Order: sequence, then C-alpha cells, then structure tokens
Amino acid sequence: MKIEVQLLNEKELEEFVNFSKTYYQSPKTNSINAVRHKFQQIDNLKSFHIKAYDKDKLIGRVVLNERKLHLGKKDHSVTHPTDLLTLRNSINPLTVISLVRSFSKLDTDLVMHTSNKQSDIIYKSLFKFPIIFNCISYGFPLKPISLISTYFFNKLFFFLKLLDFIYKCIIELLITFFNSFFNSIELKEYNPTDILENELIKFKNKEKNLFSRSKKFIEWRYLISNNKSKCYQIVRKNINYGYLFCEENSLKNLKALCITDFILLKDLSKYDYFSLKINLIHKALFSNNDLIFFMGNKNNRTLSNFLKFPFIHIRENYLPHSTPIYVSSVKKEFNIKDFKNIYFTLSDTDYF
Repeated sequence: MKIEVQLLNEKELEEFVNFSKTYYQSPKTNSINAVRHKFQQIDNLKSFHIKAYDKDKLIGRVVLNERKLHLGKKDHSVTHPTDLLTLRNSINPLTVISLVRSFSKLDTDLVMHTSNKQSDIIYKSLFKFPIIFNCISYGFPLKPISLISTYFFNKLFFFLKLLDFIYKCIIELLITFFNSFFNSIELKEYNPTDILENELIKFKNKEKNLFSRSKKFIEWRYLISNNKSKCYQIVRKNINYGYLFCEENSLKNLKALCITDFILLKDLSKYDYFSLKINLIHKALFSNNDLIFFMGNKNNRTLSNFLKFPFIHIRENYLPHSTPIYVSSVKKEFNIKDFKNIYFTLSDTDYF
C-alpha cells in the first residue's frame, strides 16, 4: 500500500469529490463548490489530501486541516482530520490504519480528532487515543407534539399540528410576559462583517483556551456559506455583550435551528443566560424548524451556563452519533488536562 500526501488544490478537490461519490449522496460532499468552500484555507493555514493506493487504485483518503489553537497566552498549531473514507469493497484491512497513522504528516503540536460511529471504534479500541472531553447536546422542542407523534406513531395529524400551534402561543405569551416585567436581554439581527477584530481578541483573552476566530473565519463560516445563517447581537441596557450565530440544518430528518457559536464579550448572570435563551426561543418559535439544537464542551464555564434550563439534554441515541474528542501525537510539553475546558462549539467541528 502506498500513502500519498498532496496540498489541497483544484485537482485534489476534483479527486476528492469523485471518490466521495462511491459512498455519499449529499451535495455537501459531492459538490465541487461545497467542497471547495469547506476546505478553503483561512489565515494561511494548510490543508492536505492524504490518499491510500493499492497499486494504482485509490482505496482511501482523508483531509488534514491545520488550525490555530490558543492555550493560555500561547498559540499552537493543531491537525484536524476530516472526511476519512475508504472504498466500500476494499479488501485491505490496513487502509484505515495506514490513513490514521498519517495524521501526523502536518507535523503540528497535536492532532485533535472528532469521530463518527465507524471511526470511534478505531480510535477508542484499536489506537486507544485519549478522550479529552465529550460534546454534550441540548435542545428545545418547537413542535413537541409533532415530534412525539413522529417517533411513536410515525404520522402527523392535523389536530397534533393544532396542539403545536397552541403550545407555541402559550410559550410566546409567557416570554412576552417575562420581558414586559423584567429587564431582559435583546437579540438584534446583526451583520457579522461589523464585528471588530479587537472584539475577537477580547473574546480570546476572556476564554483563554479556544480555536482561533478571526474576521476571515467568520466571513468564511457565515457570509459566503450556503447555509442559512443568522447573527444576533446580544444587548442589555444598550450594552453589547457579544454575538450569537445560528444556522438551519437537518438532524435525523428533523429541521433544526442550530446554535453554531456564542461569542461572549462580557460575563452574564444566571438570569441573563435564562433571558438570552428564552428570547432566542421567541425568535425561533414560528420558524419552520422542529427544534433548537446546541452542542458544546460542558467542561467550559461559559458553555456550561448555556447548556441549562430551559434547554433539555438530548441523549446520544437520539443523535446521528456521539461526539467524543480524541487527541494524539501530542508534543511532550503539553499536559492533556489543559485541553479539557476548551471553548468548543459546532463551529469547531464538522458535525453535519
């Protein structure tokens, strides 16, 4: 078996897409424009296409992306592997092993792995990579009656939709009542291009341990993306507390309004967190979505405050797969415990 390493370019993108079509049907993986956007090299960070060949036949591939990680006052480079795929009818069991062993090709300070059902078994049982944290999922049902009927009756009846409408009206009245008596958080639609670089630096200094978020990253992630994205400014008493990003995605045949990122510039009280969440629910109530969905590292203090009532914990068996975060090829000067409270959201992973 031969392993080949190529800097990601137009030729490699075309080869990536052609190989994807042997397994996937989603345009997110099979469209050259979508793949080009996905692997756009932001802030001069590299991406490599690693390919496994049996003689001259391509039998597997993975993409290695370089990312910048802030830990305390130091910046480090991280390899983030994505889209590991082997040929369905390949009879060589060493393909995946060879590709995983190639993850260190970028020669960064460490390799950080997300996983799915297939790779999770390999990372955990075969390579025994340590897990630094698990991403926890929370949500809020916007159509609870319809959701229950989908899971238990496999049908949607008119009167169930009517009950959903009544439920939404009750929630809206409760939120309106709350906001009229209490000084609440406001969510104002905001153009992400107006977010200042010094605000992102302030956020980095506040969180200390997180992956880089630059203006170029935000433009790539939310402005030139094909996803339906929205940015809200978090305001209280005319003071800017930060920004919240959402986008619509499909989650196991459900329509989900996903909270992809949460850039907090100032600390919020428990009351403010609650107010923020109910006003987001208010924004989403009469959208075409079935639920609000949020995933993050609960070891992080900011995110753990967000992953609470009225949001509800979503068990892993209701999700496409669990999301443990593994590390490998860690340089000697690192202590794995330093990574446990990293600020990590859907913006940091290729979940959908």
